[in-house]
Amino acid sequence: MRNGCGYINVAGEFVAPPVYDGVTHFSEGRGHVRTGRAVGYVSREGDEVIPTRYGYADWFHEGLAAAMDWDPRVHASATPPASQAALEKNQGVGYIDASGRYTIEPSYVEAQEFSEGLAAVACELDSWAFIDRSGEMRPVNGRRVRPFREGRAQFEASDGRCGFLGPDLDVVIPATYAGAGDFSDGLAWATEDYGQACSYFLGPDGERVLRFDAPCDMEFSDGLLAVREGDLWGYVNRQQEWVIRPAFDFCYPFLEQMTTIQVDGMWGFLTAQGDIAVEPRYDGAWPFSEGLAAVRVGPVWGFINASGDMVIDPQFGEAGMFHEGRCAAAVPSDVAQRIS
Repeated sequence: MRNGCGYINVAGEFVAPPVYDGVTHFSEGRGHVRTGRAVGYVSREGDEVIPTRYGYADWFHEGLAAAMDWDPRVHASATPPASQAALEKNQGVGYIDASGRYTIEPSYVEAQEFSEGLAAVACELDSWAFIDRSGEMRPVNGRRVRPFREGRAQFEASDGRCGFLGPDLDVVIPATYAGAGDFSDGLAWATEDYGQACSYFLGPDGERVLRFDAPCDMEFSDGLLAVREGDLWGYVNRQQEWVIRPAFDFCYPFLEQMTTIQVDGMWGFLTAQGDIAVEPRYDGAWPFSEGLAAVRVGPVWGFINASGDMVIDPQFGEAGMFHEGRCAAAVPSDVAQRIS
């Protein structure tokens, strides 16, 4: 988000003033904020509880967040954290707690979020391991790994093919796929080769539960999957039966039993039963989150409820999704100065 970023509550009031150059969503009571290129965190009350002193910092997961101290020699470029840390050998990525204290020393080239008790870290480029909250390391044979989802962690072998590890870090699905998604609703999308029409949804042990001969690289949510037929999108169930026939220019996975749909360039919302909940009349829309959805009317964003009522009038230059009762929002710089 641009200048004039802060956090609003469900009444549309700024609880963290729009004085930041960038903000993202709340996670575990902490909102991720940026001033210039330095990042820190605010509380739900809007207090800056962890100063903007990090060159890189992630959202909090399971009580910890990956972070790396600000260093102008390292952060002068826009290279990703792995390259930045590699450039400055005596500075790396570690993990901080909710007070901003390092509980796992910043010694990694790259560090991902904690998930299911473990976090993937790179000690050197293309040399990965998992660590627990004590920092104990368990190496894995892969040039890149992803966080655990539903007991499975995706990894990339030396030839670039993808597979999955189990909780004991053993290979439960061999690396035979050109691409794959994370597990969701017990299934993970995978394809043997990019560009081919055929793709699969894998079960936890690698069984090919579903096969599709159409683009469908999204994830199942609420038991439904968005699938394109011709130029239009609809939804099928796990039996690959059309539950909602293709009728949309574009659509997204379901959240809170609702999904965002596009028809003739305008955006609205659909229920999991296939009923139009909000007619497509908005210039833009984000999915529902905590009972509210951001919608764009011309150049400004407001929020509607599940009945389609505008509960926060359009007034924001940018807006996101609610998490923990807080939502990232931006206003023009002159407005931000009056608010702050």
